[in-house]
Amino acid sequence: MSVGRNDPCPCGSVRKYKKCCLSAHERAARAAPPDERTLARERALFALGQWVRRGELDEVRAAAFDTLFSGDDARLDDEPSADEEEKYFSYLCFDHVLPDGRSVAQMFLEGVGCRLDAEERHAIERLVAARLRPYQVAEVVPDEGLRLIDLSTDERLFVSERSGTRHLHPWDLLVARVTRFEDGRLELDGGAYLFPVRLKDDLLDLLRRGRRAVRRKDRAADDDLIWRVSSPLIHAFWLANVVFAAPPKVVTAEGDPMELGRVAYDVIDAQAVRAALEAHPEIDGDGADSWVWFEEAHGTDFDRRSLGHLRLEGDRLTLEVTSRRRAERLRRLVADTAGGALRHRSTRFESVEKAMARRRKRPSPEAEPDLPREEVAPLMAAYKQRHYSTWPDTTLPALGGRTPRHAARLKTLRPKLVDLLRDMENHEAHAARPDNPPYDFGWMWAELGLEREP
Repeated sequence: MSVGRNDPCPCGSVRKYKKCCLSAHERAARAAPPDERTLARERALFALGQWVRRGELDEVRAAAFDTLFSGDDARLDDEPSADEEEKYFSYLCFDHVLPDGRSVAQMFLEGVGCRLDAEERHAIERLVAARLRPYQVAEVVPDEGLRLIDLSTDERLFVSERSGTRHLHPWDLLVARVTRFEDGRLELDGGAYLFPVRLKDDLLDLLRRGRRAVRRKDRAADDDLIWRVSSPLIHAFWLANVVFAAPPKVVTAEGDPMELGRVAYDVIDAQAVRAALEAHPEIDGDGADSWVWFEEAHGTDFDRRSLGHLRLEGDRLTLEVTSRRRAERLRRLVADTAGGALRHRSTRFESVEKAMARRRKRPSPEAEPDLPREEVAPLMAAYKQRHYSTWPDTTLPALGGRTPRHAARLKTLRPKLVDLLRDMENHEAHAARPDNPPYDFGWMWAELGLEREP
């Protein structure tokens, strides 16, 4: 589990890893040199890597490559990344099924294993016995390890993993090898796959379908064989949904393409505008000279969803919405309500993609912000509180058009709602930095009557 020099620093700052914590981590590594068991593992893997390059294994390497990258012809012209090379090496040595059922690493042990010392041989044997399996992070114990849930068996386990605790967060979804030592200690080993939390159901469904397909071909296939032949499925799923994932199509609850709309008015009579907005049944005050435009969610007794925001600043009224249809509806509402006290100034739209690109082009994180971090943090916290406060009563396509409050009462939708909350918590944890503290969803779990812990 490694962090690139140019990746965001896992400590949560806005700086790159090389300009933040890299030096401290390197000093810590130098202060605590690897133990003999770690060195033995490195020697053993180096010997295995040299052995597997022999000419008589050319066809085996080619077959393993074709199996792992099957259907990805466009990728073959590119130089593989270090991460992909590690994943290919792990598959080739420990998962690829030879005609006699053995793995390449088993051939290595049987052929030249006698040249390894006891610790080196144990290191390879642990990896031979380990399989890629799906896990979800339940808890991170800093600099010690991770409490994981094996999603295929629901088993809870603790793995020792220092570096992973610096950039993994609760509810992260990963497929990894867990090796077991003679004393019962567990560790992550080999190349791990990290997936967005939202892909959990799709990943588990893929593995179930793969298992059924193997069983249809070979009723005698044991679990070990099934996990080995599932490795290419996991790799293909990772390429399709992470490496080459298409940008998600973002739509509103009505199914319209999401566009960030901003409608501006010159205010002729501020007092009349305030009175008109305060009196309208579809507009609620959201603070001083700030309002929320909402509508009732049909099919429930009390649920409603937010459609836009209105803000009065001096002689300017600004409407903010997330689609052209909503912008037109809100313009008509404002014109009918306070048209005589306003004069339309401008209407602008920006795609989500363009807004994200503009954000990426802003000054580098190393540049001084316009406001001190200690002032930005409470502003971000207030914004998130305003945004998330209406979420329990917002109808969501992911919940079949129901609100989270309604879904919490339905046995069939409750698991999906729990996954949505976990996904939001996970996103907040990964986006956290000193001027953008993660939002605390504790109140939402309690209000919806859900148990946060797995």
